[in-house]
Amino acid sequence: MRGHIRIILAVGLLVAISTTPLAAVPPPHPLSASGGMKETEQVLLQTDRVIERARDLVRDAGSIQRTAVAIQAEAFMDRAQQSQRDAWGDFRRQRWAQAANISLKAREYALKAIELSQVEFKAHESLVTLLEQTREMAVEAKAEIRESGRPEAIQWLQTAEDQLRRAQEAYRETRLRQSIRFAVVARDLIRRALDASRGSGPDEVGRVRSDLEQTDGLLLEVEASLREGLGGSDLQTMVQRAKEVQDRSWRAYRDGKPKQASRLTNIARERALAVLLHLQAAPDPQDLQASLNLLSSLYESIQSAAASVDDESIRQLLLRGREHLLKAEREMAAGKIERALNEARASEALLREASERIPSP
Repeated sequence: MRGHIRIILAVGLLVAISTTPLAAVPPPHPLSASGGMKETEQVLLQTDRVIERARDLVRDAGSIQRTAVAIQAEAFMDRAQQSQRDAWGDFRRQRWAQAANISLKAREYALKAIELSQVEFKAHESLVTLLEQTREMAVEAKAEIRESGRPEAIQWLQTAEDQLRRAQEAYRETRLRQSIRFAVVARDLIRRALDASRGSGPDEVGRVRSDLEQTDGLLLEVEASLREGLGGSDLQTMVQRAKEVQDRSWRAYRDGKPKQASRLTNIARERALAVLLHLQAAPDPQDLQASLNLLSSLYESIQSAAASVDDESIRQLLLRGREHLLKAEREMAAGKIERALNEARASEALLREASERIPSP
């Protein structure tokens, strides 16, 4: 909470600064030493306030997890503080113009540090919300599931609760990417448990919402990987495009267009999964298994969306994608991780093409 309050303060400070543009600070008049000193001192004092706010934010962001973004924020913070020390040194030497220019540069560094820290806090807040909502889902579902007395439903719920515990444990240990993954799996298992307790599968709207939330979770995990310094700008661009498609998918869902929402979220999830598979150049077996599970879920979603489309080429792409997925699972079971990864990538490419060929409803 303290970190969130500091973000609000920093944003307020940014607004205050933006109402008085930095470029609007008049340069010291060469014939008015006292006026130049006063104006320059105001510039430096304002920068001091920005740096003070930034310092708290950067420290708190770094305490969440030492990601590449947090480290970059710290680097900008160091540059801001050093530049500001230089500015005050020039001020004491009565070099008004030079002191003001260096201080304005220091302020730019501090504002960049604030911006990067806000990225960390936003990601952290999204994960906290995911964990809280998943815990509430489990609590609300437990009574209904146990009342049904269906063994399969109870087993699904117990597995979901175990995944949720692992998500919370990973969060406490600042293994944020793993925490996201466990939480997303837990949510899916809770829904399966509820469906089993009611003796029916999910309706179309419920299935689409589940797919949307799974895509949200995958995007969170991919973004966490990128913040850890994995991947380059090309992958960041892919993720940004996937997020834009996902935003459109949620809008379609809220507008009562589940078929369109399903098609769009499948595209977004496929793009995010492509990034995740690309990041697994030397994959951890658990990470790859999680990706295979996501790929299997994606296949089922695309197959469902394509069921009403009379297009043999889509069916063939799905069939071949499924074959590569099954090969990936067999290679994984045999401990041949690299081969499994290659098969998974082949499956993802085929499913991507199938998804993109499904016409808009």
